[in-house]
Amino acid sequence: MKKALMAIVLLSVFFGCKKSDNPGGVTLVGKWHLIADTVQTYTAGALVKTETGSNTKAGYSDLQFYRTGEFDIYNTETYANKPTYTSSESSLTLSYPASEAGAPARTQNVTIKALTETRLLLYYPPVSTNGQAITFDFVKLN
Repeated sequence: MKKALMAIVLLSVFFGCKKSDNPGGVTLVGKWHLIADTVQTYTAGALVKTETGSNTKAGYSDLQFYRTGEFDIYNTETYANKPTYTSSESSLTLSYPASEAGAPARTQNVTIKALTETRLLLYYPPVSTNGQAITFDFVKLN
């Protein structure tokens, strides 16, 4: 009887466990370099234009995510305090303090379209039916 019970427990554990949806602990932490973007312009909810671009400027628009929940963005804005982030499997919330140039504090909700060991694809939805949706494509530097 004990052997049968042990077999049932082992089979339950074996078949009850599934592979992780995040194999190897893929994480945002690290430095990401922007390589391309796609901008979609909408008018009254209808897509009217799509533009794509690439970034070859080293260090520009790189993102550095830290385990502390802070991040750096390397562009023209500077901040007295570090911006912060929170993330889940498919969403990312970026909170920016007021910039030293006077831009107000803001929060952006972003969709994580893809996250692998080497690629990060972020989607910024349009703010209204007359706006732009932007997809940023990053590669991991470290």
